[in-house]
Amino acid sequence: MNSRVSIYIPRMSIVWTETSIKNKMNNYGLGTVSHVDFTPISKKPGFEEEYNIPFMSAFIHFSDPVLCADDNYYRMTGEPIGIFWTTIMEDNPYRLQITTDEYWICLKNKNPIKKTRMNIHQIVENGRYLENLIMKQADEIKNLKENIINIQMMK
Repeated sequence: MNSRVSIYIPRMSIVWTETSIKNKMNNYGLGTVSHVDFTPISKKPGFEEEYNIPFMSAFIHFSDPVLCADDNYYRMTGEPIGIFWTTIMEDNPYRLQITTDEYWICLKNKNPIKKTRMNIHQIVENGRYLENLIMKQADEIKNLKENIINIQMMK
């Protein structure tokens, strides 16, 4: 079974967009980007985001090349896999010079997340709901523990 290939870039300037990253990857001949997931660098638990940091990280997902059952990457076009993909496939970082002032350290995405049909707002709202549910459950557990202590003291 074939699956999507993705890479992780831990630090890039916030000026990059999904379209500009797709163009950059295409210009370097690295493959066809299906989508890009941007993430903040100094992410804290929860759904609050810091917007004043000039850098971000990204997961870049490709529709070509693909990862096959033998754990190797293959180009659907039949082209040979280049040094970039060989390096990534071997779990080594690859330094990609993007501009004269910026380079990206490209790493293999070791825990790719499956694509969803939900938009980011739905996902965040579901996450907030779960976050609130966990906080309510933590309060309930605390109250129940206090009740157990009180019952044990009455004996």
